[in-house]
Amino acid sequence: MRPRYISLGLIALLAAMAPALVFAQGDYKPNTDYVRPGEFRRTGAAGNIDRSAEAFDMVVDGFTYTILADRAAVQLKGGKFITIRDLKDNAKVEVIGEQLSARTILAATVTVLEESGGYTERASQGYRPNDHVDTKGYVTRVDPRFGEIDIRTKLGNYVVLVKAGSVIRRYIYVADISEVNEGDDISVVGTVDRDGRIVAERVQVSVSASPDERAAYYPTGKGYRPPAASISGHREDVIEGTVTTPASMFDRSLAVKTFYGERKVDVPKDADVVISGRPASVHDLIKGDKVRAIGTWSGSTLVASRIESGEKPIETAVEQPTAVTPAAPSPAPETPRPDSVTGRIVEIDYVKFELSVDSEMKDIRIDAADAAVTRKGSTRRFSELKKGDKVEVKGEWVADVLKATMVDVVE
Repeated sequence: MRPRYISLGLIALLAAMAPALVFAQGDYKPNTDYVRPGEFRRTGAAGNIDRSAEAFDMVVDGFTYTILADRAAVQLKGGKFITIRDLKDNAKVEVIGEQLSARTILAATVTVLEESGGYTERASQGYRPNDHVDTKGYVTRVDPRFGEIDIRTKLGNYVVLVKAGSVIRRYIYVADISEVNEGDDISVVGTVDRDGRIVAERVQVSVSASPDERAAYYPTGKGYRPPAASISGHREDVIEGTVTTPASMFDRSLAVKTFYGERKVDVPKDADVVISGRPASVHDLIKGDKVRAIGTWSGSTLVASRIESGEKPIETAVEQPTAVTPAAPSPAPETPRPDSVTGRIVEIDYVKFELSVDSEMKDIRIDAADAAVTRKGSTRRFSELKKGDKVEVKGEWVADVLKATMVDVVE
């Protein structure tokens, strides 16, 4: 009889524990919605496939990522493993991996959801973050409230973001965004941000083309396609951040904290290191310095070709002598700069008596603290100068600044 009682007791005990087991199972169920910082999971179209480097571009909602898949498991939706060599242009893929930067993903898995190559999501097209853009088109919309100009180019539609430092010219005159109109022809120089907008450095607005000319020159575009030479596996990337671990005396590696997490940066001996505009050594960088690193990825390590940093922290700067020792005179340039320039005022500081004059599409800094201001032979006050005035400035160069002795308003 005893074994029967033991069996009945064991059944009763398991029945009593069942709700707790069910609760525990639900309590410890992993949360698949949680995404760690830097983790990437997107679905898009594959294009610009570099089968030798095992890398490709993936377009998601018009935005292009560079996928490094040389360490990834590549498989079909049913589970069959393949290689990047089997991937077709315009295949629909899901990529899971680590986001190294705004544009580059180190893939852990690549799943091919649609392998026919008929996926319609604009593969192999679209600007990448940090791309330098020099393009032209025409204006389709202007929103001065948000500093946005929508443009249509031969390669597609883009949003141009106008900021305080952007220079807009209408014909030869300095203008602002409120003077840009729908239908205007436009040329833009700028850099693509993380949201795929072109942050304008210079904008040139000119006369509108006829509708027939415009239709022929600006067909329905799908986006930008990078040159074949700039394929993903060999494309340089850019990261920005703060040095958390400087290079030791025994190596040339940095740890840099970025928006997407901490990244290791290797700096070869032939890499350019520039601090405050001057050549320097990687060992001059200290903890807390803000840096911009340009290079190519080796796994999750950026092998830099160039490191740029701004001013050093104050505690480092105060150690420098306050007196400036004149440097040895540098050789005279082959073509001496003229002692006068003519152009239009694009910036003016009435407190410091400084100007920025556009001359031949270059901004010339002018120190006018000791300059006489005239207009058609008559003396004028510095406060009467304004943006857009065409001026002739005479003086002498001090480094990259023209120290003016005369500023004459000629138009």
